[in-house]
Amino acid sequence: GARVMCLKLADFLRRSLRFGAQEYIKLDEEISLAMNFLDVERTRFGSRLKVEQHIDEVTKQCLVPPLLLQPLFENALTHGIAHLIEGGTICLQTEWRGSRLSVKLHNPCDPDRPKSRGNGLGLDNVRKRLRTLYGNDARVDIKEDSRYFDVEVLIPAQTNSTFN
Repeated sequence: GARVMCLKLADFLRRSLRFGAQEYIKLDEEISLAMNFLDVERTRFGSRLKVEQHIDEVTKQCLVPPLLLQPLFENALTHGIAHLIEGGTICLQTEWRGSRLSVKLHNPCDPDRPKSRGNGLGLDNVRKRLRTLYGNDARVDIKEDSRYFDVEVLIPAQTNSTFN
């Protein structure tokens, strides 16, 4: 198990470095990288970690900043799945809405989980990166209740043919 995890981690790190050197990558590459990250995390969570994907086919060619999804999934794991004895399912949904790309993550939370000691650094970093790249054309919306956490990223929907 440790050997397999090390190989998956090495693959994730190699791909992160390759994609991280680019300003933008296709959403399908970003999703593949995020799934690679989750493969590493499955070593720790096992069958407690499930993932559902609802990917609008047309969004796969949209350009996004690399490593956009990894901190969102890490947040879902750290503050959601890790606190649930039975684990849970993280749902990833993408859709093209007018001129915007919507990327949503939905995960369960334990209503009795301890209060977070963190200060939302991962989500704050995502917001700052998007603000730097897109200005006011990007948003990170969070909706939380005692049982679920939702984060939606809205950015301009751009492909190689629409990118200015």
